[in-house]
Amino acid sequence: MKRILIIIMTGLFVMSLSAGAAWANPGNAQKHKVKKKVNVMQMYKAQYKAMVDGKISVKSNKFKDTANYFGASSVDKMASLGLLAGYADGTFKPNKNVTQAEMVAILMRLVEVTEPKDDIEDEDEDEEFKKVPGWIKNQAKLATDMGIINLNRFHSAEQASRLQTCVAFAKLLDLDPVDLEGVLPFKDGLLIDKEDLGYILAMYNEELISGMPGGNFNPNHPITRGQMAVIIERILEEHHVDLDTIDDEEFDLTDLESDLLDEYDEIEDVSVDNITLVGNEDEVEVEVEVDPFDDDDWADLSESDIEDWVKDLVNDIYKELSKNTKVSVKILNNNDDVLFEFRKNGSEGILVRYMDDDVDDLANELEDYEFSFDNDEFIITSIVYNEVEDDIEVNLEVSDLDSNIEDNLSIICEKIAGAFQYAADADPEMIYIYVYDEDSDWLMNFQYEVE
Repeated sequence: MKRILIIIMTGLFVMSLSAGAAWANPGNAQKHKVKKKVNVMQMYKAQYKAMVDGKISVKSNKFKDTANYFGASSVDKMASLGLLAGYADGTFKPNKNVTQAEMVAILMRLVEVTEPKDDIEDEDEDEEFKKVPGWIKNQAKLATDMGIINLNRFHSAEQASRLQTCVAFAKLLDLDPVDLEGVLPFKDGLLIDKEDLGYILAMYNEELISGMPGGNFNPNHPITRGQMAVIIERILEEHHVDLDTIDDEEFDLTDLESDLLDEYDEIEDVSVDNITLVGNEDEVEVEVEVDPFDDDDWADLSESDIEDWVKDLVNDIYKELSKNTKVSVKILNNNDDVLFEFRKNGSEGILVRYMDDDVDDLANELEDYEFSFDNDEFIITSIVYNEVEDDIEVNLEVSDLDSNIEDNLSIICEKIAGAFQYAADADPEMIYIYVYDEDSDWLMNFQYEVE
């Protein structure tokens, strides 16, 4: 069995937006098509670098409500660049949630538009964009044409979520979605749509986002204005300007492999046969092969024995390469069975996964998880996996029932089944859902046959 265990996940996933009246004026953009997405962004990056170098002044404490805000510096810098603006009363309201329309407004300020696009017929425009406010309609059309937003998932007056904003940023930056292989950096990653998760991992790999305290991504949580200022600054930071110029050529790590094997030839009583490193100073993949005759000894190892050994190994890799190197470690036996996986992203958090624990651990991690749809919000209040019958029983609390309830429950069941299949090496056949309201009154039952 497999279990995901988060040891440390530091940092904060930072993104957010503002109310339309409090953004820097987005202008009255006409209908356009895009030649390049990055020229305007490169201009802002150059201005940001000049600001950091002291060539452009930053008005500190520009807003009277950000002095004690963790991202006050980012707010001041983005306001000085003209990307964000405050309110007439001198406040910025950094903790205010933003709508999806406001999210699009700020995203499109980072885009260069050039040639006019052919006019859209009025009846088509009314049909596709009739619910989009006039002040954001042109930007929404442009974002849709560029593939940054999906109009079917765009509801201008609703709050923008972490998931939606992160995916939009990834598409704006032309990031390719990451294949879903190996250890995921978020405990709730398996409950996120695979395509969306690929874009989230792309943002994570570029060090633009990190996990919430506790190791979750919390995809359905709203975005705030202050968080948006922080993530935009991360995008504009100098070390993100030249990502395309990073040399991916692998270099010789043979000497380091030999030194590590001499130093780390045993994990307690388990012999280490080989240590292989592939990568460079930016990212290294490590495979550790243990003696196949020591399977019983491996089972006797405590979690702390394994984790302490791997952390020491990784620290020595940092000493030779860089403290910012992304390191992933797999421990295998000679049959190539993966016994343990570890990931350390520079100064960010550590994620560890064991391959020999039961489904109860995953069930415990899924409790209190929230699923949000347009008009419904579901919370897992309890979840039990029956290993005899290979079925799952789930109690869900729902805020309201609407006509799409069965479709929403099917999506929830699909995600729960996928989580147990991937992270717990389980093979559930049926899922039984018991739905209750916020007062714990029973509402309905639902059965789902896992394909």
